[in-house]
Amino acid sequence: MNAKRRWAMHCWTLTKGLPEPSEKNPQKFIRFIQLDCHEAENLYLTDAVLTDLGYTWDSARNAITAAAANFGQKRAALERCIHWDRRRSDIKDVIDEIAVILDPKKVPWSLRVGNVIGRARPVGDLADFLGGSVITSLWAEKKQDESAVSAAQDANRHVCVGISKSMNG
Repeated sequence: MNAKRRWAMHCWTLTKGLPEPSEKNPQKFIRFIQLDCHEAENLYLTDAVLTDLGYTWDSARNAITAAAANFGQKRAALERCIHWDRRRSDIKDVIDEIAVILDPKKVPWSLRVGNVIGRARPVGDLADFLGGSVITSLWAEKKQDESAVSAAQDANRHVCVGISKSMNG
């Protein structure tokens, strides 16, 4: 199984809750972590994934609504996208149809999400949907905050200016 998809194997959804460690599942080597959205399918509706597909949330909803009539019994569920809370709505029954509508390359939704997550440490709503426990499990904590980096850059700039002045005269 490829590394970009492996992360989902041990993420639990909000609706299921986290399992407690037990004799059968001691959680010694693989920790259970929880997404901060309804289920993994909701990650497909984040700005990062939609941008990768060339959409905004508004344009994606318009595309889904416009194409909904092509999906028979799932038409009504797809048309309700105008009312969805991207983070909390249950879209499991229509995620494949959403991917067909939005992705001209027809990449499976889980691979598309995995590719976006795998590029860099997520920010924005993708990071929010994943949640802190997933983010810290997959990416090391930042060693320095922005103010420390800025202070170090300022100190370095002063040292460089001092060296330049001493060499020039």
